Amino acid sequence: MQPGDTLEVRILEIDLAVDYGHNRQRPYAGALPDEVPGVFQRIIPIDRKAKATHVAPGVVVPVDRPFFRSGTLIAAQGQGEIDLSAIETSNRGKFQFILRKDLKLTWPRAETLTHWMVMGLNPNLEEAMKIAVRETILFLTQRFPGCRARRPI
Repeated sequence: MQPGDTLEVRILEIDLAVDYGHNRQRPYAGALPDEVPGVFQRIIPIDRKAKATHVAPGVVVPVDRPFFRSGTLIAAQGQGEIDLSAIETSNRGKFQFILRKDLKLTWPRAETLTHWMVMGLNPNLEEAMKIAVRETILFLTQRFPGCRARRPI
């Protein structure tokens, strides 16, 4: 790789590697830090064949969309990780790496079968949002050349 090259990473397959996950709450952390002074941790059995786990009587969580992220691997995650963890587990993946010399990107992008995602990263949330908006405009005008942003009259 040379400066300016782009590494395209295609995730071809993700599978759960073990029959369990875990979830934990650290003391004085999460959405309600002052109300959770103790440690909570539990092991959660996963039925890999059914792609589901029973987290409480009558409460079934699908684990049919595991994913990778930095630091840990996820079987299932809610909106926000209130206790700062999800159903953490071990995943197995198959990837394809493509060196792209024809694609010059400043910021990472992601694409699924149904969505495109642009990113803006900055410790200041407002600056990150501005970067993401600029990246969105750049992406759309590159992907759809006939669709140019117009300035108001």
